[in-house]
Amino acid sequence: MAKRKRAESNAVKKAKTLVSKYREAAAKAKKAYISAQRLEATAKRAGKKAKAAKYAKLAKAQKNAYNRYLKLQKSAESKYQKVAKKAKILNNLKSISREIASHKRSASGLFEGKAAIYASDGSSTTIVYISPNNTESQTISNDITSWAVDSGAPMHSFARVSQIEYEVSGTITGKTRHEAEVKYAQLRTWAQEHKQLTYTGDQYSSHLMIASLSKSYSADMAYNLNVSISFSLVYTASIAISPTKKSSKKKTSKSSKAVSGGKSRSYTTITIKPGDTLWALSRKYGKSVAWLQKVNGIKNANLIYAGKKLRVK
Repeated sequence: MAKRKRAESNAVKKAKTLVSKYREAAAKAKKAYISAQRLEATAKRAGKKAKAAKYAKLAKAQKNAYNRYLKLQKSAESKYQKVAKKAKILNNLKSISREIASHKRSASGLFEGKAAIYASDGSSTTIVYISPNNTESQTISNDITSWAVDSGAPMHSFARVSQIEYEVSGTITGKTRHEAEVKYAQLRTWAQEHKQLTYTGDQYSSHLMIASLSKSYSADMAYNLNVSISFSLVYTASIAISPTKKSSKKKTSKSSKAVSGGKSRSYTTITIKPGDTLWALSRKYGKSVAWLQKVNGIKNANLIYAGKKLRVK
């Protein structure tokens, strides 16, 4: 049975239509430009200067139109590629979700195991199934100061999560040993490429990277492999370094911002440091992430700039 082609999203259709529109307009303008050039050449040979000047002016206008539509076409094609890529990623993730749900209900779920590993970014629909046998654990490690701190100081200022690890030991199953080895080879490739992965089993987490990977064989497992995988969670908040600018204005620890009614309110500001996140700062200063975004005019909670001022109270 032939596989049904997935319907395109409205955004992809719209972007594709725009590309076709500008491509056709560019082709039409190019044709008119070439035609005007020919008419200009014919008028010149006939000694009709007025007509030649008229067609020269028309040719110039059509050439400008052609270049304009060509530029619009290039921009539309770039937008289409971005929209199509985003749609492909969403479709891949939806396909993975459906496949895993179907796998869990099928006989292959009992044969291969119900825990699944796949690329978090939706760049492919490849899934590696594993059957955990004795280990599926999570470990959280914190860096905590060993020095004395001021009494009453917020303790979360002197500690931070250093690592979150997931440990999985289990079996990769294949109808042949080669099939099991191919699945293990996919895990090895992801590990070598430092691919961000999603693991779903008794535990679930995305944005994991394989920290260690090993396999072993046993005499009673002709077609299977025993594997041990250690994942480390990768935080996805973005910190950008902004260029420093010299300012003649005096720096203060207070700033004011106009609010409704013509009144002004004073805020305590800090300088964002590399490694800071809105979530961590919200915990430190007792304000929600939404409050920090609103007061500071931040649209993306995962993108703040080191060196910039931030109102926190």
